[in-house]
Amino acid sequence: MFKFFKVLFILTLLCGCSNESIEDTKEEESMMIVNPIQTYDTLDEINDVVGTSITLIDSISDVRYTTVNKEIAQVDFKYQGYTICLRASFTFEGTELAGTYGEYEESKIDDYTLLNFEFGSVVVYDVNDEHRTLFFKDNLSKDEIKIIIDEIL
Repeated sequence: MFKFFKVLFILTLLCGCSNESIEDTKEEESMMIVNPIQTYDTLDEINDVVGTSITLIDSISDVRYTTVNKEIAQVDFKYQGYTICLRASFTFEGTELAGTYGEYEESKIDDYTLLNFEFGSVVVYDVNDEHRTLFFKDNLSKDEIKIIIDEIL
């Protein structure tokens, strides 16, 4: 009987120690992961963090300012009911900057490159050394996109 309690006591100690160790490890691991997306209150803040020079017109709504790894400035907004995502970076460009992948049809709108995907359209352009993209979630015609570009850029 003494052996039984001795084994039970040792197993209890081992289980208790291993559970505590697992919890400590989980907590340490979760504290090491940094969220690459940071939300900000103003356009000036994201421009300062990334070093970009984004400007916006007054007639947009539902604006949200974020950065990704402090290398991409992102502004999500609505304009005339359309959902638009503007991104700017010195490091990334094109579909990599837009975060859009897959097959697309490429065309031109003035000095802008238009990439049409099944799920939306991306306008690719540069402002000085700054790479930019405009992602249109809505399926718009080339003419509709040109009108919006002319109004907001």
